Amino acid sequence: SYLITAEGNHHVVHLTQAKNLIAKDMPVFTYSPEGDLITEFPYIQDDCYYEGFVEGSLGSVVSLSTCFGISGVLQIGDLRYEIEPVENSSTFQHLIYRRALEGDSHQLCQVPEEHKDHLPKDGEVENRSHKILVIDEVPGLQSLPVPTRYLELALITNKELFKVNDYNETLMLHLFISISNFLNTVYKRMKLQIVVSAVEMWTGMDQVTTTHSLARTLQDFAAWCQRDAVGRINYDHIQLLLGQHYKERALAWKGTMCQMNSMGVVSFPGHDTVSDVMTLAHEIGHSLGFSHDDAKHFRDKFCNCQCTRRGCIMRTSPGSCLAFSNCTLGEYYDAVTRKSLPCLLNIPSLKPFLLGLCGNGVLEKEEECDCGSDEACLQEGCCFSSSCLLVPGASCYRGECCHQCQFQPAGKICREDRSVCDLPEYCNGSSGTCPVDVFKQDGTPCGENDRCYDGHCHSHEAQCKALFGRAAHRAPLSCFREVNVRGDRCGNCGWNGTYYTKCLEENVLCGRVQCVNIKRVPVRQDGETVVQTTVNDQLCWGLEFHLASDTPDEGSVKDGTSCGRNKICMNRTCVSAAFLNNDCSEKKCNGRGVCNNKKNCHCDFGWAPPDCRLEGLGGSIDSGP
Repeated sequence: SYLITAEGNHHVVHLTQAKNLIAKDMPVFTYSPEGDLITEFPYIQDDCYYEGFVEGSLGSVVSLSTCFGISGVLQIGDLRYEIEPVENSSTFQHLIYRRALEGDSHQLCQVPEEHKDHLPKDGEVENRSHKILVIDEVPGLQSLPVPTRYLELALITNKELFKVNDYNETLMLHLFISISNFLNTVYKRMKLQIVVSAVEMWTGMDQVTTTHSLARTLQDFAAWCQRDAVGRINYDHIQLLLGQHYKERALAWKGTMCQMNSMGVVSFPGHDTVSDVMTLAHEIGHSLGFSHDDAKHFRDKFCNCQCTRRGCIMRTSPGSCLAFSNCTLGEYYDAVTRKSLPCLLNIPSLKPFLLGLCGNGVLEKEEECDCGSDEACLQEGCCFSSSCLLVPGASCYRGECCHQCQFQPAGKICREDRSVCDLPEYCNGSSGTCPVDVFKQDGTPCGENDRCYDGHCHSHEAQCKALFGRAAHRAPLSCFREVNVRGDRCGNCGWNGTYYTKCLEENVLCGRVQCVNIKRVPVRQDGETVVQTTVNDQLCWGLEFHLASDTPDEGSVKDGTSCGRNKICMNRTCVSAAFLNNDCSEKKCNGRGVCNNKKNCHCDFGWAPPDCRLEGLGGSIDSGP
């Protein structure tokens, strides 16, 4: 414990050493002056990071480091204090100061005011019949069947952020672990442990251009991940941190956790690290499927996080509270109970912790299992909570391929294929964990003139049905031509940071998606506006572009969508399908399987990998069995 004095008030701060902030043998990727990739597994000091609370302050948050003197943040009610050592002080002096909070005018997600619900200002009485919930009314968050879930986070930084930190790799590693420590203080309530699984510093030149808008940067980053990161960097979610200041601040795809496109970009100029990390926590929340606290579908609830009236992490404008609201906790609980986030059940390889203990929910050396609590062990019935050993006769205690303490038989499907472009995964009979998710290689035919891309068979028809219901259909070409050559919010081929780009004739099918036969107009979230255009007595329907929102709009034609024979949309441009570089031929599979995204054969049932020549149970060397 520490006694800290701030503005004449004494605060007793209780601290606990933070653990499991980074993965065991975490790789650190950098680049040589010649541009060659360098991979290292250095010793990283991570035993000087602490989390805690302020005695007598409900909802207080403390995240500190003692690695280079004491530095970090204290949240006490509506006040946020930051601590840092005085540079070159011979008496080890430290500076504590109150951080001025940003006003509501600086928005993280700039959506039109009419699409958000009004939130009461300080001292204002709410005069509508909101149902006011407190966090404790969200059921089950303290008694979930799996004590802790794990989110493996990969962090990538561009050269500008490396420059902001004096080109010092040690300072960068300290920043990465401080980010993990802060994220875990706010995600702790969800029983979600953030583990940094890999870091990469673009020490030479940026691997993607970061001078465009964040929307373009995110698209380029996604292409880089698909090309260079997949198979090299292990992650559930990956973020690109940019040293430049952007008006939009951040961008991420919503509801993508456990998918290949679970990623985002965040402006991280370093002037206010706490606010930058709050933005990062906000974007990770979007990937988990969290909505804004002031979204329209929360109009019957008053989203609050107890410690302040100035807003919680998932508010559109940055709130001052370092916590998630009851609305967000409810969304996470729903996702967990639906088992829609399977990758979070995978326990990463964690660094040994000096205070390692049976019963902490982390599978450590010498342990066969660790349920996390006596209640969880009794419920599962596979593990002794006192010794963290499997009960006699048990082979496993957790995982998609573990049932009643026994391995599921080889060949049993543990993850169904989710689309015509996805592939199932199978248990191998000797592990309780389902293999990593794989899918058909990009470019595999999946329709009359459609091709698989990133595990999905994108088409205008499918996108229209997803947006407007099963009765909707793709609009005729005339709708795309009329709308997308305008170069406005309703029709364009992108935004270059200054103005909307008019679609060239050959790219009109890659701009804003246009649909017909709309029976009802759905309620859209977070500022998306439905647009109706009349073309030759035909009603064409689409979504307006929502500028500077931190979740990409759903109204743009998805990458991989067909725009002509042997052509696909990529970055709002109609290009040759050869762009996908699907160089794994099905001849490799002897006509008895397809190539997956790792360029290996996924064999039909009855044939065995790797080349489907011999009889077997099907599958691949990646997916089992």
